[in-house]
Amino acid sequence: MFASDIPLKDDIRKFEHLGTRPFFIEQAIGKALEFHEMIGIVRKQQRLHYLKNYWMGKVKDIPKVRLSTSMDPKWGCAIGMVSVDGKKPADLDSYLFNNHKIHTTTIEWENIKGVRVTPNVYTTTKNLDVLVEGITNFARI
Repeated sequence: MFASDIPLKDDIRKFEHLGTRPFFIEQAIGKALEFHEMIGIVRKQQRLHYLKNYWMGKVKDIPKVRLSTSMDPKWGCAIGMVSVDGKKPADLDSYLFNNHKIHTTTIEWENIKGVRVTPNVYTTTKNLDVLVEGITNFARI
């Protein structure tokens, strides 16, 4: 976002200055909505929850691996958080990216520390097996 040319204006539109952006993003919104409606929100939620529980179920009993997200569908959907005792979340994040090309997000906020993993509907169990392998190998280092 860019600053307004009239910053003290009383109109909310002073915050709408976005600058030049790629038009193809706006063109894709319709197709993204069509895809979402085709899948349906219930099936999408079920798929995301399945994917989270798939990888979490495979790492939950690995020594030193800690999960900070419930596997119960009423408490979460796609996002899972994992950490390894005695290791920094940022080190796990870097390890997964550098060794397995898996992008995750490091969370270190007050008493919440770990790596957030967020699969998408197109993520395959084969993709998640690579994640499981990475977490397993990192926990053994």
